[in-house]
Amino acid sequence: MHDTRLIKILRTLDADEFKNFGKFLNSPYFSTGRDLTSLYKELKKFFPAFSGNGLEKKKIFSRLGKGKYNEQLMRIMISDMYRMAIEYLRILTVNESPVKSKIHLSDEAIKRGLFFLAEQSINDAEELVTKGGIDADYFYNRFEIENQKTDHNFFSGETVFKGNMEMKASECSLFHFLMLTANNLHNFYSTKSNVNTEYSDYIIMHMLNNSALDKLEPLLTGSKDKDIARIYLYYILSHIDSNDEQYFYKLKALLFKNLHNMVFSERSFLLSLYDSLCTKKIFDINFDKYTAERLEVKKKMLAEGMFRGVNTNFISPVRFYSFIITGISAGDVKWVEMMLGKHLTDIAPEHRVSLFNYFKAEICYLKKDYETALQHTSKVDLTAFFIKPTLFALQLKIYFELNYVDEALSIIDTFRHYIAKNKQSTGIVKKARADFLSIYNKLIMYKNGRRANTIDKLNSMITRSDALHKKWLLQKLNELNAV
Repeated sequence: MHDTRLIKILRTLDADEFKNFGKFLNSPYFSTGRDLTSLYKELKKFFPAFSGNGLEKKKIFSRLGKGKYNEQLMRIMISDMYRMAIEYLRILTVNESPVKSKIHLSDEAIKRGLFFLAEQSINDAEELVTKGGIDADYFYNRFEIENQKTDHNFFSGETVFKGNMEMKASECSLFHFLMLTANNLHNFYSTKSNVNTEYSDYIIMHMLNNSALDKLEPLLTGSKDKDIARIYLYYILSHIDSNDEQYFYKLKALLFKNLHNMVFSERSFLLSLYDSLCTKKIFDINFDKYTAERLEVKKKMLAEGMFRGVNTNFISPVRFYSFIITGISAGDVKWVEMMLGKHLTDIAPEHRVSLFNYFKAEICYLKKDYETALQHTSKVDLTAFFIKPTLFALQLKIYFELNYVDEALSIIDTFRHYIAKNKQSTGIVKKARADFLSIYNKLIMYKNGRRANTIDKLNSMITRSDALHKKWLLQKLNELNAV
């Protein structure tokens, strides 16, 4: 039973949820007609990991008091509990949002002509939304509440709710659209970065590029809701214009000003949006300028408690790396050293030595202590380390400074084999890495007197390429030209 769908669901439940699942199984209303209590009690012994000896179907069945093992009966019991687990998850999602529950209750009450109940439910929902912070459902919930008010007045024949509900509903619908569109653009760009999926010809992109959305800006002022909607508008306007900086900085100022109005999840989401926009601007406009902006947002996320996330024992090594490499790119050695000293234990023990030595190597490289940097790279476990290509690139930079030509050529060969064999990298990433190796090889040859290419030709190659570490390549070329 270790890898059944039922067990996979049960592993996701916390202690209270698993306890309540037992009560749910005992409820006559939800019961399948088959007594699953004994199976639940046996499975409870394996909570929360649901692993180890004794979880095999035959062993579980032998303790249920149902006589000789019956494969068909065991399958039926597991299937029934699996269906009950799915239903339990559905109910958890309904109960997760008190606002939506009140809205659904209002809708059902209006259908039944229970207008007193509908009125109370609408007022309860509005109070919950007003008291709570802004989250992903905020504008949609407000839209639904205004619609419920309109329906109540119409079907009851009484003007219980005053005001222009239709106008408010339309505004909330627009604000929710801006929120969803910003989220879509963020996802489009993330997907493009990871798997090279171009999105410029999507229907929504044509609409956004021809909608004069900038005309909305002066209309979205004067209230908290409109300020939040304007944040999403600024993100959209800056995202669709590769050269934009005006809306980028308007977004930054307004976002940082309004973070306190949002719940944690929405603050985290919006800062992630802004972080990805910084990355886009790094490649679209200026590496140094927007790397500094990206480091600032990483520090803001750290201050907001978003580094570790919630309900996690350790953060992923990828997240740890993505935070700290921003400091390396910005050249903020003190911040990187602080992060290593304070947060290394936030990642699982098996990743600590490799990540510590990798970043110590990066720090030593920035300090021009190349021999020590090389020593740290040798302590990184390549069999388990997830950023192998980044380590190869760092080693090549160190070898260039030390003029270790043979060692550099060896890493180039190793790196090329890695690129060829790695099936997870997209075509654009493979080309960027290959371009870096090709130009790097020409630079180190030029440095050692084998000048098959002129400085101007090398400069043209780098400028026109999509090579990784482009800034570093241009820096090294300028140094060679100055000799």
